[in-house]
Amino acid sequence: YLSNPSKKTINFSVLQNYAETIHNAKGAIYDDEEKVVGIFSQLQNVYDVSALSFAFFQKYKEDLYVYLASFMDNSNHFGWGSDKTDWMTKIVERVNQIS
Repeated sequence: YLSNPSKKTINFSVLQNYAETIHNAKGAIYDDEEKVVGIFSQLQNVYDVSALSFAFFQKYKEDLYVYLASFMDNSNHFGWGSDKTDWMTKIVERVNQIS
């Protein structure tokens, strides 16, 4: 993104809002993985992904991928619930699709 910012298709302020939504999707008891996947479905190219990652790091000083991996794998459900969706794979597939 930084090497060619004109290639992103989404306004940076929208990406900053997406970063906040992603950050807030991680909860103490309930995570909103579908909301995160929905955001990635809005991204049109790798420049958007890179810009989102940049916006997330700017705001939270955390790597977006590491943050996503901390809750998108369902390992913190303490054995309850039936959600066995591999959310990280959904995100990786989307990023590969738009690459």
